[in-house]
Amino acid sequence: MSVARAIVRGTSRVLAGSVVARVLDFAYFLLLARALGVQRFGLLAFAIAYTLMFGVLADLGITTVFTRDVAREPRRARALLGDAVALKLVLGAATIAGSALVCRWTRLAGAEVTVPLLLLATSLVLTSFAVLFQGLLKAANRGGAVGVAVATKSLVTLGSGAMLLASGAGLRGAALAFVIGSVAQLAVSVAPCRDLLAAADPAPPGWRAGRSQRARGLLAAALPLAVSGAFITLYFRVDSVLLQAMKGAADVGLYGGVYRFFEAVTLVGAAYHSIAFPYMARAADGPPETLRVMWRRSFRAHLIVSLGLAVFATAFARPIVTLLLGPAYAPAAGALAVLIWAAPGSLVAATLFHLLVAQGRPAAAARAVGITAAFNVALNLALIPAWSYRGAAVATVASELVCFVLLYRAFGARVPRPGIAAVVWRPAAAAVLFAGALAYAAPRVPAGTPAFAIACAACAAAWSLLLVATRAVGRDDWELLRAALPGRAAANR
Repeated sequence: MSVARAIVRGTSRVLAGSVVARVLDFAYFLLLARALGVQRFGLLAFAIAYTLMFGVLADLGITTVFTRDVAREPRRARALLGDAVALKLVLGAATIAGSALVCRWTRLAGAEVTVPLLLLATSLVLTSFAVLFQGLLKAANRGGAVGVAVATKSLVTLGSGAMLLASGAGLRGAALAFVIGSVAQLAVSVAPCRDLLAAADPAPPGWRAGRSQRARGLLAAALPLAVSGAFITLYFRVDSVLLQAMKGAADVGLYGGVYRFFEAVTLVGAAYHSIAFPYMARAADGPPETLRVMWRRSFRAHLIVSLGLAVFATAFARPIVTLLLGPAYAPAAGALAVLIWAAPGSLVAATLFHLLVAQGRPAAAARAVGITAAFNVALNLALIPAWSYRGAAVATVASELVCFVLLYRAFGARVPRPGIAAVVWRPAAAAVLFAGALAYAAPRVPAGTPAFAIACAACAAAWSLLLVATRAVGRDDWELLRAALPGRAAANR
């Protein structure tokens, strides 16, 4: 329970910063969607999705290996960080050059996207360095500092972007704001690491001379993760690229708008996994039952969060899209109602992926996501020509389900599997009751922002009551929630 409390406290701190960041990011994308229009926003959405496909080259799994190793041996933090930074300098240069050359060679977009694409690639590389330092902070259980860094990036991006758009900078100004935000994130991430590095052992004699050999060892350890990252990026981003090639920027813009809602849900999982992974790495050295308990708790928590949000977003898809993105994006409401159901599968699959990596089985994780990526590309190629962004939404949901099944089978090969039905049935029962209530109530909610805000508050209360009524949450869950509160956390310490 003490480990669970530590994870919850750390997650709450990262999540607090991530929620602030996501709200600011969402505000910036709303500003972009309205200021640029569907066509130009589609070009920017394509450039972002395309650039993120090169994110695996900027990192190659190095950050995950670094976080795992520094969690186990914090005294080696200085040497481990030096090796990782040296590799990332080379990879960063390759990312910026490679993304521009491939885009020009394939002629996926016109000259208008060239400069924004280079700026976005630069932002990606800077963020990759910031995340490396955040890995050191997470290993030291300093989730608050990570949350501040993430929120700072979003705040600076929004502020600078608003000023640049107001000055008429257009697509280039929108992309430049991401670079400015990434610089701020890197600065805020480096500052809290100074005492951790000062407390670490100094670099041993001959450390620089052996860097090339250590770099090869680091790359060898990270290679399966790099392969997994490439596959994950492929099936998360290829849909926008294929939409651009088959349907054009307008459809990319509509899909990109509703895709932000799906990404907003997954931030909960990203915050949790960033804090839980060092604990998973330590627990992997113990009995398998420890990982089984972590998986069971994580699975149930993700279902409690995601099922309620998915039911709500399905029932209120049209007002969500029209009120937040604008009437021009109303045709994509149906895609949101489908796409949001990828969130439960995405959250639980990500937990299994991190558990496999913590076990030292990245190759098994890579096989699962590789099969999923191939399935996703094939399904997108089959569905996008006829159904456009709606087909892309269906492909995403199906791919997350396939990925979960494959990862669950791989995890269960060495760890006793908890019965899925025993974990699922209570949250699922609450979701069914919630869906029935919203099917009756949602059509009767008046149009307009005030009524929608009241409906959101009422739905949150109803979902909480249903979780209690079905006993999907229990006393342990309330204790963990209380442990996450700042005052309670201080008392526990």
